[in-house]
Amino acid sequence: MRLWIENLFGHGWYGHHHDGWRELDWLRDSGVRKGDIVVDCGANQGMTTVFFAKLVGPSGFVIAVEPIPSNLKSIRRNLELNEILNAEVFASAAGGSVSEMSITDMSNATLRDSVMPRGRKVLVPVTPLDRIVGDRRVDFLKIDVEGFELEVLRGARTLLKGGPNLDLEIHVPYFDDKMTEVTEILAELPLAEYRMFVQKVVDGPIEETSLRGTDLVREIAGCSDVVHLFCQRLTAS
Repeated sequence: MRLWIENLFGHGWYGHHHDGWRELDWLRDSGVRKGDIVVDCGANQGMTTVFFAKLVGPSGFVIAVEPIPSNLKSIRRNLELNEILNAEVFASAAGGSVSEMSITDMSNATLRDSVMPRGRKVLVPVTPLDRIVGDRRVDFLKIDVEGFELEVLRGARTLLKGGPNLDLEIHVPYFDDKMTEVTEILAELPLAEYRMFVQKVVDGPIEETSLRGTDLVREIAGCSDVVHLFCQRLTAS
């Protein structure tokens, strides 16, 4: 994989010094298969888009969803560098309804008003994932949207009925009422259809959990870091 790294944020996450990326190991070993259709929601500078495109191979396809102009430039450059032909870029934020919103033009910005960083604001379109995907099946869904998870899930209810494998980042530190927001996020997911794995610390171990309901909410809401919730279909072959 070759990567054009746009800025210091990209260097921090995608530079050569970042070894032992357990999230990518799980995606490769347990989440994504050849021929899958993948939605990379919050594609940032395109590293995971390229990674997914290589995993699914020529018979699969990747839909990268990203609103920030500088990130979009990097995604397209990285697709070209790696000669990726089985991916498309959708220049929009994902949300619960069609609209427009302001976001800071920086790599890791958020649509949450309460934590939006200072800087130059840009107006970006917001589109539900169900509308972006249309009638295509989705086998794997990655969501990394800096605290906007609930709105993204509300706009993906039809997609989720298909039971895709999931990698959901839950930005617990951004939530004012952590129990309520985590409860609402998990209520959007058909959790009974999945084996679930939790990564409670960024780059930390990924461990299967048998917790459900309020116990799972408490486990996630009690974390002080961003939590990854990995969901694997019980019927996956």
